[in-house]
Amino acid sequence: MTLFYNRNTLRNVNIKDAHAVAEAIDEASWSAFKQVPFSAWVFKATQRPVELVDEFIWFHKLLAIQLQSRLRRYQILHELSELARNVNPFARSVIYNRDVDISFIVEPLSCLPHSTIDSSEALSLLEKRFRRLYHSSQDLRKKIYLRTDMFLFHGIKQESPASLAWLMTENDSKLFSMGFSLSLEGKNMWFKNLGLAWDDRSYDVVDTLCLDSKYAPAFIELATCLYRHRNFHGSTAIVQGLKNAGFNTAFPSALYAIFDPANNYQTYRQMVRTGRPAIPFVFPLKREHRIVMEKLQQPRLQLYRNEYRQDMKLIVDDLLKFRSFDNSDQKPYLVKIIGKVLGGCFPF
Repeated sequence: MTLFYNRNTLRNVNIKDAHAVAEAIDEASWSAFKQVPFSAWVFKATQRPVELVDEFIWFHKLLAIQLQSRLRRYQILHELSELARNVNPFARSVIYNRDVDISFIVEPLSCLPHSTIDSSEALSLLEKRFRRLYHSSQDLRKKIYLRTDMFLFHGIKQESPASLAWLMTENDSKLFSMGFSLSLEGKNMWFKNLGLAWDDRSYDVVDTLCLDSKYAPAFIELATCLYRHRNFHGSTAIVQGLKNAGFNTAFPSALYAIFDPANNYQTYRQMVRTGRPAIPFVFPLKREHRIVMEKLQQPRLQLYRNEYRQDMKLIVDDLLKFRSFDNSDQKPYLVKIIGKVLGGCFPF
């Protein structure tokens, strides 16, 4: 197998037009990347010779040589460098005339245990992640490391749903607790990562069921056990994955009710505010956080002062419910932190 590419990518490109040059390099680079199968990256990560990956790297060196040769006659290097942020990481290396960095793909794969490398099921699941992350769209602007965590896949195969639900709830409790010890700068990233963790778990369910639908009953039981643990973060991700995979008719009605958006998820909010401590469902909170932040961009902020204050208190309330706040001293402190994060726009 060999790469198909144009050896003279820039021949018919107006070299005076930095936008056209950047676009041509980006498209050529992306086309070459999509021709390299996942298996080739696995071989590269395990120190086996892979001509296709080597050819991919060589092609980008050729592009860089061609670009530097033509740039000598035209002064667009500064403008082209400014546009580099808008192209994929491999094309960016061409523009900056640097070595192609494939570490964000290879390094995670190189850390996989032999049991995973030798498992066709595990590699098939990882390939689905690879394609979703890197091939689903051309909007790859950052070096995103491939996630190789197989916790849910191995757990659903080796553990009972009850045991797995307990382990997941322990892990999720730590994940949520982590955010309260972060610096102000780290809290926004933590909140974003909660949503990404939810998405990843949902995708893991879909990918596992694509391998074998026999795991569907175990996932349904897992979602039910997580719900009993009042782990709404975990249970909703599993349910969403099952629904996306086409298994959407076998859930207890209470699990469906969590997803009901009526009256700003009123049913779910009633669940999380009553009974034992709960790990919250992050989607309504992320939605509200986005709405509040959009409101804060409006010029006549003072007119909405009380509304913002109430909205942010509701978000904080939901985030704190899972920790059973008999110690109410922490609540005002965290409310003040939220106020500082929002730039001190209004006092709490």
